[in-house]
Amino acid sequence: MSQANSTTLTFQAMLDDGFIMTPNGLLNAIAELGLSKRKFLIFVFVFNKTFGFRKAFDRIALSQFVDATGIAKQHISQLLKELVSEKILIRQTTDAGYLYGINPALLDIGKQSKLSQHKTKKVEDSVTQTSNQGVP
Repeated sequence: MSQANSTTLTFQAMLDDGFIMTPNGLLNAIAELGLSKRKFLIFVFVFNKTFGFRKAFDRIALSQFVDATGIAKQHISQLLKELVSEKILIRQTTDAGYLYGINPALLDIGKQSKLSQHKTKKVEDSVTQTSNQGVP
């Protein structure tokens, strides 16, 4: 089996396990924010519970955060407060508890990030180089 076929099969196996479509700007924003490991774990869990099920918000119990991240309950509460105050997560209060979601403003931050600008610059350079090849 060739390396290309092996890579294709490996990638297909990863997709068969499920995947979440992620806006590039969101990943760029999170990369630039430089979240601590614990905040990143919480962010990814909220991301999976929302984007993974095509929802803007989800009611997530503290016990679910504890089970998913291994972080102690009292620390989860503090980290969630910080992520909300930093405008990374949005928290809505309901009669049934809190709803958590990803702040859509992160997409705007991501579009303006150095990572996005680098990608845009590479594309612009590639287009310029390609278009100049036919010019004497």
